[in-house]
Amino acid sequence: LLPYFSFATIYFFSLWLEKQNIRNGVLFGLFYGLSMQLHYLSIFIAIPFLIAFIIELRRKKTIEDKKLFLTHLLIPVGVFLVTMIPLILFDLRHAFVNSSQLLKLVTEGELSGSNASYMVKLGETISGLFDNALSISLSPILSVLLLSIIAIGTFIVHKKLNSRFFTLNILAVFTYLLGFAYLGSPRLAHYYVPIYLSFYLIIASLPFIFSTTTRAKILAFCMIGILFFMGFQRYHFINTNPNNQIQIAQTMAESFNPHITKNPIQIVTVPYTESHGHFRYFLELAGYDLIAEDSAAEAAELYVMCFVECIPQDDPQWQIAAFTNKKVGEHWTLGNVTIYKIVHGTRN
Repeated sequence: LLPYFSFATIYFFSLWLEKQNIRNGVLFGLFYGLSMQLHYLSIFIAIPFLIAFIIELRRKKTIEDKKLFLTHLLIPVGVFLVTMIPLILFDLRHAFVNSSQLLKLVTEGELSGSNASYMVKLGETISGLFDNALSISLSPILSVLLLSIIAIGTFIVHKKLNSRFFTLNILAVFTYLLGFAYLGSPRLAHYYVPIYLSFYLIIASLPFIFSTTTRAKILAFCMIGILFFMGFQRYHFINTNPNNQIQIAQTMAESFNPHITKNPIQIVTVPYTESHGHFRYFLELAGYDLIAEDSAAEAAELYVMCFVECIPQDDPQWQIAAFTNKKVGEHWTLGNVTIYKIVHGTRN
């Protein structure tokens, strides 16, 4: 959801700058609050908002106009704070863990250690954008060069369009990259999510460098061809067989049917790092009563999914340890998983 929420934030902020009505203010504050809830790096898209706001404020000729403009800011700020209430309550309950991390981010620029210089991290950040957003692997130097070419083309398009919304998206991409480069965290795909749609908008605008439709179409066709050729090997949806994870989860859940005789049931995995939410989903869909993973309630039957060789009744996981008078009733194997049914009875 974050790419769409952050893009909607930019869109409604653009509308709010043009007309400070309640609708635009509410939607701007709402979508930015939701974006911040989804990932803390959304804080960087506030930079173009601040720049545009200051520019707009300076354009106001009288003190009364400036005060009125600042007053209109109360609506989006208020909605933003209301949207952030769950996160604020979480922080109050957990010793301000998110606030301290955000403060560390702003003051130190490090959430994980990195001794590289800012310019090196900037090159890595830009390279990561092409790698994760377009599936194109380039060295940091080539990435910086390509982004510079895109920036020049974007500037030309910007002069032609004269669009505040387009300008805000340009600022969002470049200020985000500059801010992200300040961090020492890995350049993972989901860290670029807040600017994906803005970056795609910039790329899609480049054919408008040309005034004639024919030249613009030729450039668009060439760009699509180059992007497809450079990223083809990583288009797994085209050149690799699907792993059918949803179907596997459904089949695994269906294998429980002949074995479940009493409700409620509990499911744990060995090792504990394996997830089982997708199996739980299909079992609940089938009508079985599953105890919540973190519940202390004792189940009538306990199912241990072993993804490695294990002795289920002796595993130290607390759900297994808390299951009283445990006995292995039966077990079956599906794929690489052995599932043990643990029941209350004489320990074996």
